[in-house]
Amino acid sequence: MMTSINGVNWQKAIDFTVMNKRIAQTGGNPDILPDRMERPFVFNENNKPIALSLAVKKDNDAYIVIVPLKQ
Repeated sequence: MMTSINGVNWQKAIDFTVMNKRIAQTGGNPDILPDRMERPFVFNENNKPIALSLAVKKDNDAYIVIVPLKQ
């Protein structure tokens, strides 16, 4: 997240971290610690957010992670 008063000079926003680069897994599997997380997308069903989709890069692998959102 970036912010600018004049649209020319930009700096990090005060709360520039949206989420940590750590994805918890279920079933006792270790957390995913990706190199990069990009392209967030919120899935909506009946106008309610149900999941967050993220493009993830870890070493030479790239994949999509779907994170269910609490209701």
